[in-house]
Amino acid sequence: PDETSCAILLRWLRSGGTLSQDFCLKVLHGATEILRQEARVRYSKHHAVVVIGDLHGSAWDLCAAMAAAGTPSKDNMIVFNGDYVDRGPRSIEVLITVLALKLCFGHWIHINRGNHE
Repeated sequence: PDETSCAILLRWLRSGGTLSQDFCLKVLHGATEILRQEARVRYSKHHAVVVIGDLHGSAWDLCAAMAAAGTPSKDNMIVFNGDYVDRGPRSIEVLITVLALKLCFGHWIHINRGNHE
């Protein structure tokens, strides 16, 4: 995945689209490899850090948060602070999209585990 495909994915999610099993498995395998190798979050006080948390399966909240946060970069790090799943009807789509964003933007996206994961 790249930045363009992640933008397309967010638009697809916002429009109510569903994700194929094959796509979900590819994202899960890719994210597993990256997350196994990744160390702690490191940031500079000179760069923005946006924290997004408690999405609870709400695709709308994820899309709105990403629109407000802007594009992840070395000057705009995004930390997802857990609780991606649980109450909302689109928990799997939210989790897969967060993992796909990690694949797209690498070091500029960080993922913490919440009590629902």
